[in-house]
Amino acid sequence: MKRTILFSCVVTLFAAAASAGPTPEDLVSRAGTALQDLSGYKPKMTFSLFARQTERLEAQPAAEKGQTVTLRLSGHVWLRGNAFVPQGSSFASVHMTGSTTLYDQNGKPLSGYVTVSDTVSVFMGGSDYVSAWARPYAYVSIYDNGRYLGSTRVDGSMMVTGWNRNGWLDLSGSGTVGGTLTYTE
Repeated sequence: MKRTILFSCVVTLFAAAASAGPTPEDLVSRAGTALQDLSGYKPKMTFSLFARQTERLEAQPAAEKGQTVTLRLSGHVWLRGNAFVPQGSSFASVHMTGSTTLYDQNGKPLSGYVTVSDTVSVFMGGSDYVSAWARPYAYVSIYDNGRYLGSTRVDGSMMVTGWNRNGWLDLSGSGTVGGTLTYTE
């Protein structure tokens, strides 16, 4: 139904244009001169959704000397930790560790692994199942081809859960750690 209506509208428009006088050749020649008249036109503002999307995919130009550059770093980490819980204890401290590869804002991996850690205090509450929030962190030094750029803290917050089995508490969880480093090129 929609195609039929659209087709009839197009036919009606062409029929009206043909009866109005100018031939298709006249319209093409007029359009050509009109486009030539626009050759020096420069818009005051351009807007393109496609250009904004592709900017993130293209390689960023090298920073000039003296320019401030900000690196946004992030990585996914899997934390694990365990601890002995004496009989009758209602609290336990569990040292959680995990390692990750950090990536910059362009998705480029930094070489080497970063180990993050946190000590979590867990309330036992009479249940064998426990959960707590871990806030792992690490201080990392960033180098570019041997040149020291600076140090920063990467951290995150993630839920860790686990079970108390015969006095042995195993916890694990995963999440993202991140940080920023600003330096002068």
